[in-house]
Amino acid sequence: MSRSSLSKACSLLFFVALTLRLGAAFLWQQQCNATDSALRFGDSHSYWTIARNLLHHGEYQYGSDQSRIFRAPIYPMFLIPWVATEPSNETNNATLLAPINPNSVLAARICGCLLGAACIPLLMLWAYFLQSHIPNHPPPTPLIAALSAGTLASLYCGAVGMSIFILSEAVATPLFLLSTYAWWLATFHPHHSTKPKRLLCIAAITLALTCLC
Repeated sequence: MSRSSLSKACSLLFFVALTLRLGAAFLWQQQCNATDSALRFGDSHSYWTIARNLLHHGEYQYGSDQSRIFRAPIYPMFLIPWVATEPSNETNNATLLAPINPNSVLAARICGCLLGAACIPLLMLWAYFLQSHIPNHPPPTPLIAALSAGTLASLYCGAVGMSIFILSEAVATPLFLLSTYAWWLATFHPHHSTKPKRLLCIAAITLALTCLC
């Protein structure tokens, strides 16, 4: 099969995965709103609160001055643009205590959906190249391998959930996948790129960011 077929398959399954995740995100947000809990999970609340503190006070803090929580920094920093869209109050303290705005949370969920869907073409490319390097191309063909990987990843409930919940996996998963894919390309099949050192740098940086999510 031609690379054009792979490109079309990647595009199709990306939109399938994105549509499924967006639908799940809207349904989940509706359920959260119905229970007067924009986030539902305690972990999600801690990430959002840390992001609020970073935005309004410049402090990496959860709770009172005597309270700290051990959370890695990348995901709270990732949430800051959506925390910033919440309606402002007269004082920073009022903002920190204000109810979490569900529309801001939904926007963050939508971004998680985009990141989750972006994993699908990457997985498909990896499966395609892995199968292509098996001697004599035994069944399944590289395109079938790519389609199988993309379909499973698109429909896997756990992957959908990690895309729509306000949890660090929404960012950590695509970063880890990109890191391992770049590492594989650079070390096992450097002929795919004239710049394996650049790929190794990408792998190292994205892996470090993953550890900080």
